[in-house]
Amino acid sequence: MQQEHEQVQARLQTRRGALAFRPEGTGLTVGQLLAMTATEPTELSLPALADLDRDGLATVLELVERLHPYRELWEPQGFWRSEHGDPPRASLAQVDDAGLMALRRTIDEAM
Repeated sequence: MQQEHEQVQARLQTRRGALAFRPEGTGLTVGQLLAMTATEPTELSLPALADLDRDGLATVLELVERLHPYRELWEPQGFWRSEHGDPPRASLAQVDDAGLMALRRTIDEAM
């Protein structure tokens, strides 16, 4: 029983640490940001990248570049990315600065 308690306590501490993280420039913790955006889930119907027009691709690139400094928050094993047991979603979290520049060149060439 003691061991189970310690395991649960360790998992809660890990989550507490993740929720207490304060991304630079936001002034809020991850937990506060999640609480601010907590609403009923909405179904999103997002087009595939191949179906986006020039403006849509430019918007995607801008968002990827703006979120790039926070990529560690969105890695596939992040607990807010997917439900426990679901397969990990595709991620740009592993893209380094050179990869981001390559993505920009690829999108620029496609447009």
